[in-house]
Amino acid sequence: MENQIHKCSSKNHSNNEANIYCLECKLYLCKKCQNNHSELFDEHSLIKMNQDKNNIFIDQCTKENHELNKLKFFCKTHNELCCSYCISKIKNNFFGQHSDCDIYFINDIKNEKEDKLKENLIILEQLSKNIEVLLNDLNKIVENVNENKEKIKLKIQKIFTKLRNAINEKEDKLILEIDNKYNDRYIKEDIIRKSKKLPNKIKQSFEKGKKDIENMGNIRHLSSFINDCINIENNIKEINEINSLVNNNKLKNNDIEIECKLENDKIDNILEEINSICFINDLYKDFNIGEKKEKYVLNYHTNNVNCLTIMKDGRLVSGSFDSNIIIYNKKTFEPDLIIKEHKGYVLCIIQMSSGLLASSSCDHTIKLFNIKDNYYEVIQSLNFHQNGILKIIELENKALVSCSHDKSIIFYTKKEKGFNKDFQISTNGNCTTIIQTNLKEICYSEREKNRICFYDFIERKIIASIDNISKYEEYRENFIKINEELLAIPGENKISIINLNNYKLVKIIDVAFSGWIYGICLINNNILLTGDDSKNLIQWKIENDNLILISKKENAHDKEILFLLNMGNGHFASGSLDKKIKIW
Repeated sequence: MENQIHKCSSKNHSNNEANIYCLECKLYLCKKCQNNHSELFDEHSLIKMNQDKNNIFIDQCTKENHELNKLKFFCKTHNELCCSYCISKIKNNFFGQHSDCDIYFINDIKNEKEDKLKENLIILEQLSKNIEVLLNDLNKIVENVNENKEKIKLKIQKIFTKLRNAINEKEDKLILEIDNKYNDRYIKEDIIRKSKKLPNKIKQSFEKGKKDIENMGNIRHLSSFINDCINIENNIKEINEINSLVNNNKLKNNDIEIECKLENDKIDNILEEINSICFINDLYKDFNIGEKKEKYVLNYHTNNVNCLTIMKDGRLVSGSFDSNIIIYNKKTFEPDLIIKEHKGYVLCIIQMSSGLLASSSCDHTIKLFNIKDNYYEVIQSLNFHQNGILKIIELENKALVSCSHDKSIIFYTKKEKGFNKDFQISTNGNCTTIIQTNLKEICYSEREKNRICFYDFIERKIIASIDNISKYEEYRENFIKINEELLAIPGENKISIINLNNYKLVKIIDVAFSGWIYGICLINNNILLTGDDSKNLIQWKIENDNLILISKKENAHDKEILFLLNMGNGHFASGSLDKKIKIW
């Protein structure tokens, strides 16, 4: 009801200003009509016209066709006030919406609501204390989001600026090269200028010589005659030289053709590469492992494919129990290079930020390779462990870390002549894997204890450990960070989720049908993929601190799936005990 002047609803008093409004009669009444109305209907609800409009209908139902009935009831099911029409047993589009609900008179729930209000006031008081912190955190989140957005935009601009500069530079270089080649091989402009003078020179020389012949018997100045002869001889020599140049360039024009070869397939490949630049999440927008089919099957190893990595140039690399490392062609996936430098199982391969390829083996060594096209060079061999080296990682500070069956972890630092051993820590069991969890910590496993430990490599001390976390296989264990807060640890019939902020076990995901889970990789920030000894590929949705099974591909390999790798181009690779690698 608006705060405006209303007239009395009575025809006899229509010029009188209304004093009250009757909710039941829905009439505006002046003072005279109010007296008569009150005598007849003393229980009707009357509202004074000067009352605050925000409070006029505060106890009236505002639902359509409920005619402003009083809110006398409370629905616990929906936590809202109701009128008699709301709880009517007669149901239609307007009445009886709460007829089957848990209904109380509002007087009966007064005490309950009063107690709840007291609790909420305590909560509000606490919230009021924390609101500034929350707002500051929210502002920081918004700032970080905007900063990240600008960084991504800047990165895209840099990429395409680099492309444009490279294209412009190549264009200028080719045009200059064409000028140089034509100037070297074909008639030059100075030849053309000289050749234009030929007719006059011939004519002048001929006339001068003829005149000198006629005056041979009457030569007064012998030096002048001799000089004319010399000039004619020089003119003939120059004419012959120009004539020779013209004839030679005529031959070149006939026999030589300079061609700038622009191969359409190469241009198309370049354009395809440019068009493939996109956001990673868009590559896997409709990812469903159950519907995936292998695109390539690589069968070049003679034993288990135990580890995979992707190089900066986009080439896939595999390591096997056959002691070989294979680097594959980016397009055909045929071997570009086979490295046979290890004398035992190849257990781990990574490409370092420097571009070097690092591998570890059962032969107790780490080898560093410089890879250039289809050639390699062994840069360094590190031999500090006394047993097989199961995992190597590069820290964000460029240091190298390795773990071994000899119950030790070794940290290496880069020096002028290569990597040197910095320090070593002992573990209470065979250390089967390591992963960096933040700027100063790693997490590693102790197989016999079924324990994981968090180690601060700056302070050089163990921060926390979790016992009985999972059972591990000897050579096939990979931890993976789901995000900055959560770590996923695969094991026998389960995946354990660890909170990296408090070092607590958050959840154990039972995967009874899966057996041992070996391979694990992130497809994007919403999708996790696992491979197991039942030959299954399983797709999980990451939801808060939980994993929800989305899809499964059975018999993806002929034997156990040992390793999974997100290739970052819309595809992923799987390595198996069946000696094969599949590109999906």
